[in-house]
Amino acid sequence: MKLQSAFSAARWVWLAAALLLALLAVAGFYPSPTSASSASLTATVHGDKSVDLAVSNHQGNWWFRINSWGTCTAVTGNSITGIQGYKLGTHSVWAYSNSSCGAQIATTTFTISAASLAATVNSDRSVDLTLSNGPSPWYFRIGIGACTAVSGTTISGIRGYAPGYHEVTAFATAGCTDFLVDAYFVIPDPPPPATLTATVHGDKSVDLAISNHQGNWWFRINSWGTCTAVTGNNITGIRGYNPGTHSVWAYSDSNCGTQIATTTFTIPTATLTATVNSDRSVDLTLSNGPSPWYFRIGIGSCTAVTGNSINGIQGYAPGYHEASAFATAGCAGTDFLTDAYFVIPDPPPPATLTATVHGDKSVDLAISNHTGNWWFKINWWGTCTAVTGNSITGIQGYKPGTHSVWAYSDSNCGDQIAATTFTISAASLDATVNSDRSVDLTLSNGPSPWYFRIGIGSCTTVTGNSITGIQGYAPGYHEATAFATAGCTDFLADAYFVIPDPPTLTATVNTDRSVGLNLSNGPSNWWFRINSWGTCTAAPGNTVSNIQGYQPGTHSVDAYSDSGCHTKIASSSFTISAATLTATVNTDRSVDLTLTGGPNNWWFRINWWGTCTAASGNTVSNIQGYQPGAHAVAAYSDGGCNYHVAAATFDLYSLSASGITHTTATLTLTGPFGDWWLKETAPNTGTCTAGEADYSHALSSLTSGADYTYKAYSDSACATTALQTVSFTTPVGVGNLSETSTQGSPSTSGGAWIANAFTTGSNTNGYTVSEVTVPISPGNGSGNVTLRIFSKNISTAKPVSSLVTLTNTGDAAGAYTFSCSGAGCDLSAGTGYFLVLSAATGYNYRWAATASNNQTGSVGWSIGDTYTASLDSGSSWTPDANVRVTKFSITAAPK
Repeated sequence: MKLQSAFSAARWVWLAAALLLALLAVAGFYPSPTSASSASLTATVHGDKSVDLAVSNHQGNWWFRINSWGTCTAVTGNSITGIQGYKLGTHSVWAYSNSSCGAQIATTTFTISAASLAATVNSDRSVDLTLSNGPSPWYFRIGIGACTAVSGTTISGIRGYAPGYHEVTAFATAGCTDFLVDAYFVIPDPPPPATLTATVHGDKSVDLAISNHQGNWWFRINSWGTCTAVTGNNITGIRGYNPGTHSVWAYSDSNCGTQIATTTFTIPTATLTATVNSDRSVDLTLSNGPSPWYFRIGIGSCTAVTGNSINGIQGYAPGYHEASAFATAGCAGTDFLTDAYFVIPDPPPPATLTATVHGDKSVDLAISNHTGNWWFKINWWGTCTAVTGNSITGIQGYKPGTHSVWAYSDSNCGDQIAATTFTISAASLDATVNSDRSVDLTLSNGPSPWYFRIGIGSCTTVTGNSITGIQGYAPGYHEATAFATAGCTDFLADAYFVIPDPPTLTATVNTDRSVGLNLSNGPSNWWFRINSWGTCTAAPGNTVSNIQGYQPGTHSVDAYSDSGCHTKIASSSFTISAATLTATVNTDRSVDLTLTGGPNNWWFRINWWGTCTAASGNTVSNIQGYQPGAHAVAAYSDGGCNYHVAAATFDLYSLSASGITHTTATLTLTGPFGDWWLKETAPNTGTCTAGEADYSHALSSLTSGADYTYKAYSDSACATTALQTVSFTTPVGVGNLSETSTQGSPSTSGGAWIANAFTTGSNTNGYTVSEVTVPISPGNGSGNVTLRIFSKNISTAKPVSSLVTLTNTGDAAGAYTFSCSGAGCDLSAGTGYFLVLSAATGYNYRWAATASNNQTGSVGWSIGDTYTASLDSGSSWTPDANVRVTKFSITAAPK
């Protein structure tokens, strides 16, 4: 209420004052306003963020307030300047007509903007700074540099800062304590060294151009050259240098003291070429010279030439001439460029006649060095024929062979002016069979079109000299014939071709177990699939090598002519053999590995934690360092030991039996480190016997066909756990190989067959023969010997018929070993049989014989006391007159 009363009182005071002013105006004491216009307020913001206020359309003092909380401030006159202290942003201003800021007369706003600083790096690596919305003067500092004053908004050309990243900061006051704004700039690395380029033009003028350099520069050509100034980056049209190479240096100073770049240029030597044409005119060509240039022939006039050549110079007599080139008009000797020499030949020789034969056997005649009509005759019986012009074309009808042609100057063919010959070559036909079994035909020296027939096929036309890709002919021999006319009635030539057999596919397994494929008589591009589920794989060319990754066994492979493996053209198969790995323990406890049927390069691992080790060749020897006991070893075909091919085991204590006969055997202990003892545990329990120092123990007096078990121990009582155990079975059979051979052994001479009886033992189910050993002395060869088992006639005691032919598996010092397989190797118990030896025609062998016939073998087995011979290949047998028996050994197993 107090505020309202005050405002009402003030209003009455104001109304009274207004009335008084009106009365004074009437009385002439105070002028009245011309109009009742409203006051207006203007706010101006300066770069130092100070503000000026100005009021218009208002008389007398006034007051203002900035923002609603601002102080009511008096103003004398129509403006106030330099108002400071307002933050960034937009501010409201009100003008009042009284000191209490109660009567508002005008309003406005002003905005204090944020200062911004721009840093610009110039091409000369100097820096320009521009401050917007800031004071003047203002101050800046670059990095931790000096505080520097700036009048106005910009400072330019600041220098001396190293390449890299820099910060520049603007301040409002000296001392750089009143932060305004900052900016960043990057000084680039210095420009690369200046380079100088020299360009030589055809007129021998030179242009120089410099790069990576600012401002004027100077150059010198050759060490004696003048130091010359250049404005800009190039200079053109430098002249006056002789042919040869010249050095150029560029400098940054007028004394040519500071070199900044160098290069060279070469003024080529001008050359002049003079060419005499068939019409005895001359062409001149200047290389590496100016344009225009000037020439003189001999002492003739000096003639200008634009470009590098002038053609068709006429009028020079036969003989030798010199042409000289000059750089300037007048052909002055001081401006000589080069010269050339030419020879104008004597006038044309007599007329010449040329004959040209075409593929269709037509002939063209052309005469030279003759003007006007002429006539010709071909062969002495030919017609005298007129020709207008210098040629006639398309003469037909001449058979293969050489023909003479004469040219005449008269219609009676009486004045001969030229002569020549031409040859009609016989047509030839070439037939080429392509890899896809199609045929190409090419006709040489024949017409176009021409016609061909293959065999008795249809007559087909050909345009040009060849036809390609003829299909559909069966494998075998074919004739292709070419003809000159449709209907194939005018024979030209023939050719023969052979269509090969259909494609064949061969699969080869390599020693490294990879597979190679070869396609014969097939297309160049083909595809294959291994096994029915395999991938369809492209095979350019006829061979595919090094196919890997297939397991042991037989695999099928098919070849196709398409990328989808739909059209099969050939088939094959291959077998990956199973590899065998053998581990042998030596007496020094080292181990040898042998891989049979595997790749040449392979890897092995001993025990599953062992190292994957490379093995070149089929054997690895002297592997050391393994503890006693059993060990597993595996062979692989790859260096990562991923693809397994074979496996084996070895025990560093290995007891083995070898040399097993009907009554003897040898036991060998591998890997002992001291004395050892041996004991038989089956079929009987023997005594504990010390083993030999070489870890080998010979057994004798064994029973044929018995099962034996022996154990090796490390103690003399054979009480500890056995080191190793070995079991073996002595074979059954009979033999007398230990007997002394006698003279007069039976021979296969003259084709004789030799037989000796033997009898089997008493095993109820009979026996199966596995091996026979026969001592033989080759008389004239080491092969072509045959051993059979024959049945025996009980009543005549002679061989009856062959039961089986044994396989010769090798010989050692004349003791041949034969193996037996098949049903004929099964023999009955207690039955007599014969061994029969024979040889191929022309080969003579002696079967060792003995007179004593002391034999060892299984119970019931025996060897007959004498041998029987046949001189007619087994048809008639005669017993030996002497008491002699052949030597042999038979090994069998009870059935």
